Amino acid sequence: METLDSSDDSIISHLRALAELALSSPKALETKADEVHDFVMKKVIHAKSTSEDDVMDEWKPEEELDRVDRAKLLGLRLITYRVIGFARDPEALKVAEPVFQLLDNILQGEGQISDNTEEG
Repeated sequence: METLDSSDDSIISHLRALAELALSSPKALETKADEVHDFVMKKVIHAKSTSEDDVMDEWKPEEELDRVDRAKLLGLRLITYRVIGFARDPEALKVAEPVFQLLDNILQGEGQISDNTEEG
């Protein structure tokens, strides 16, 4: 994972596979969960967006997003699926809290993760 970043051609397929694993078999992902979460947060979610600033804020189909923004969407899906996979686990709150905080920040920022990432 260290060699991947959000602009890598294979990032989309890697994130899709990890998201599916997080949802369908969360325990299988747990041995590398911290590494995966750190990668998603540092190399994907907080990567600077390469999309142009749209004059009109309209929803776009996922297929029309540039690779970096698609990777961000899939990264969010991956960490959210991991939370869903832990729904009945005693550690659920520990896993969910940072994800809920991130999602709240995105909502508060009207879709922008931070000033450094320059989404939309």
